[in-house]
Amino acid sequence: MTYNIPAHRRGDTWDGINNISITQNGVPVNLTNASVKMEFRQGIDTPVAMTFSTANSGITITSVSSVRVMPRLIEVPFSTYKYDLQVTYPTGVVKTYISGEWPIIADITE
Repeated sequence: MTYNIPAHRRGDTWDGINNISITQNGVPVNLTNASVKMEFRQGIDTPVAMTFSTANSGITITSVSSVRVMPRLIEVPFSTYKYDLQVTYPTGVVKTYISGEWPIIADITE
């Protein structure tokens, strides 16, 4: 699935995403004991600019098949970032369910 996150102003606190329901072919995915990670890069072969994950408290699993991306101050250089949301299951299976872009726009007041 593709989801492009609405533009956000650099230096401001982003509200996060309250609820992402993860499904595959319309069926809810069981996230019990899984880890979830989103990495943001300016391009495929560029360094990671931001990481949200269950390991760093940037993502919280809120139900069997839903996650919340927590609010945070966004201080990366303005650009359009590519991201994906990847789930690693306790069995070692890795699945990417969502990808898209996120424009970070310049802030005038610093």
